[in-house]
Parts: sequence; C-alpha cells; structure tokens
Amino acid sequence: MAEMTSLGIAERPRTKARKLKLDPLWLALPGLGFLALFLVWPTAQMLSVSVMDKVTGALTFAPFLRIWNGGPYLTVLSTTFQVAGWTTLFCLVLGYPLAYWLSQKPAHQQRIATLFVLLPFWTSALIKNFSWLVLLGRNGIVAKTMAAIGQFGREMSEKGVLLMTGGLVRPNNGTKLRYAGGKHTVMDGPFPETKELIDGFALIRAGSLYEAVELAQKFMSIAGEGDGEVLQVFDAADGGPPGAG
Repeated sequence: MAEMTSLGIAERPRTKARKLKLDPLWLALPGLGFLALFLVWPTAQMLSVSVMDKVTGALTFAPFLRIWNGGPYLTVLSTTFQVAGWTTLFCLVLGYPLAYWLSQKPAHQQRIATLFVLLPFWTSALIKNFSWLVLLGRNGIVAKTMAAIGQFGREMSEKGVLLMTGGLVRPNNGTKLRYAGGKHTVMDGPFPETKELIDGFALIRAGSLYEAVELAQKFMSIAGEGDGEVLQVFDAADGGPPGAG
C-alpha cells in the first residue's frame, strides 16, 4: 500500500510587535507641570522675598524675628491655628463615625453616599472661585468701591474741602500712656478687643456742621455700612475747647 506523504513548510512562530505603553502616571505630567509653573514657582518667589533684604539683597531673617517680637502677627497666627485645630477636631469627631457607617453599607450605597459627601467640597471650590472673581475682579465690588472712594477724595481735594486722611492700627496692638500721681506709665499691647474703635479719620473744611454731616454721609454711602462720628477741630480763633476757661 503506497504511503502518501505530504510535504509541508514549517511556519515560524510570529512575534507580536510590542506596543509602547505609557504608565498611567505619565498622564499626570501636564497637571504637575501646571502646578509647578503656577503654584510652586510663585510660592517659592514669595518665600524668597521674605528672606531677602530689599536694599542689599542679602539673606536675612529679620521679618521672622519681627513676627516673634509681638504685634498683630502672633495674634493672627494664634487665631489661624485655633481655627485649624477646631476644624480638625470637628472633622475627626464627625468623619470617623461617618466613615464607619459607610463601610457597613453595600457597595452601590457607598458610592451614592460618597457622592453626597464630596458634593459640598466641589460646590465650595466653585463658590469660592466665583466669589473671588466677583469681589476682586477688575469690575468687582471691591475695585468699584475703591475707585469710587478715590474719585470722591480727588473731587473733595480739588475743591479744597479734604485736607488730610489717615488710617489707624487697631488699638489692641498699640501703646497706651497714663499719667497719674506725677508718674508716667507706658503699656504695650496686645490689649483686649474693643467693641468700638476708630479705623481712620478725615480732616475736612466745612462751613457748618450740617455741611460736614452731609459730606460724611456721602462718603459712608460709598464706603459701605458702618458708624461714623463728626467732631469739630478747635483753633485759637474758637477760644479753645469747651470748658477751657
């Protein structure tokens, strides 16, 4: 019986071409570059200003020493850390029970509940961003208010009504003097907060009290809500303050 044989050509195993696959972390490079350019670099520049002398450009820690010497800086720092501490405490007290409650739920309920937990964070970020735009934008409330105050001040100065303006630091960080029993006493702050204080003043020339009050009302309608006081400055022609003889 004749044997029939077939000749076949042995096929070589095909090698698959390797495709270049990028690690998912490489997708974060554009975001990291954006953060480095617009967050890390400006922050580093700002920090370098705090340790560089404005005149000589030498390395100095004088601004940080001024912080620890007292004044409003320590008050602001202590308030910041107090708020941060209370916030952390409330997050721990409320966050851990919520996390435990979520861990006991089914997977689909966990996703829904997590969405409601994260939603306020996203909303807060949007509100803050748009709020800053509304408040500090070129046509924002703050810019318009400052422009209106400046325009009012220029008009009053040109008319010879506004003589001088100035701002005052908060009295709780100032220095108090006392003279009693022939002895001078100097008391440095910080002092307890006061309910009423004078933030600034303006020296104007007005023909009458009515005119001064009218100018003060115009200024307050531009600057915003608050309390004001109109006082007369006495000179030699007025015979001095009341009760001076």
